[in-house]
Amino acid sequence: MEARVKKDRRSVDAELDEIFRATYRRLVVSMYAVTGDFVEAQDIVADAFVAAVTYRERLLAVASPEAWLRAVAAT
Repeated sequence: MEARVKKDRRSVDAELDEIFRATYRRLVVSMYAVTGDFVEAQDIVADAFVAAVTYRERLLAVASPEAWLRAVAAT
């Protein structure tokens, strides 16, 4: 059972990595458009990804992880 849990964790980590690679730049650009500050936009997106790791089950259950991240970043 422990091996299955580790495998599942690796699978989730791989999904999160894929989401990060696919969405990070677009999210930073979106937050830059809101804030006008590139560093602040990066910080906001980093915080959104911290939330994504914390609430990974919620993130992976939604139809659009990018929309979920954008909503978190915008709050």
